[in-house]
Amino acid sequence: MNKKISFIVLIVAILIVSDAIVGAISRKLIVNAPDVGLNQTNTLQALFHQKADILILGSSRANHSFDSRIITKETGLTCFNAGRDGMEILYDLTVLRCYLKRSVPKIVVLDVNESMIDGSWDGTIKEINSCFGLSPIIDSTLKAHYSWQNKVKMQSNIYRYNKSWEWLLKAYMSAPKESLHGYFPMKEKTQTTFHFIRETKKIVPEHENLLYLNQLISLCKKEGVKIIITYAPTLVLNAEGAPSVLMKYCTQQHIKFMDYSKNKKYYLHPEYFYDMTHLNEKGADVFSRDFASNLL
Repeated sequence: MNKKISFIVLIVAILIVSDAIVGAISRKLIVNAPDVGLNQTNTLQALFHQKADILILGSSRANHSFDSRIITKETGLTCFNAGRDGMEILYDLTVLRCYLKRSVPKIVVLDVNESMIDGSWDGTIKEINSCFGLSPIIDSTLKAHYSWQNKVKMQSNIYRYNKSWEWLLKAYMSAPKESLHGYFPMKEKTQTTFHFIRETKKIVPEHENLLYLNQLISLCKKEGVKIIITYAPTLVLNAEGAPSVLMKYCTQQHIKFMDYSKNKKYYLHPEYFYDMTHLNEKGADVFSRDFASNLL
């Protein structure tokens, strides 16, 4: 019996030590991951490293529309694009809170789309699970959205980081290249087969998303940061969509709203688009220059 107990104790000790070693190595690799333009490495840059004057927040429409290099060249202010595919406002709020711990930007640009308002897209904050344990802000945000089962599982480093090793390997194996400062260009398609459409879908703000948006704006105002909300160019025109909701909201909040959805310069030029709602590299180039000229 004593041998069995000793064996079990030994196995448990090995697992605990192994888990601790995996955690220590993973955390070091994650925090120091090179800036190679992956979704995950862009997030790490925004959470732990960047100190740019202009911080771009939002989802894929932000990430593929705002060319940080052009904005910097045109304004003379450093810029980082922290937009990430499929993310919602809670992600943007978490990034901003972490960012402000080390640097206060001059301008925060939040690009908002329909799903970020009505919650129709199931974007999840759990995409930053790999950052659990690296910041009290991140930990509290994640814990608030975990079930008790997940809270228990996340105590294991092996469980916490098991989905990180693939992209970490890719990040460290990638050849060094020019940083695009968070921006990810969408290459032009060889044939453009779409054109703008009109919709009449009414957008109803989801309470939780509106709460996060209020918190983000309040945080900017508290820190003296100029906050601008944008709606990037699209081929889907909706008179009762996000732009109309955002216009009313921004007026009430006394903040600037830049709406590009009704600009013929874009929606009459499908060659600027990768798909119905995302600009391609050519369109992002035109848009970024346009945006920068109106920013200051």
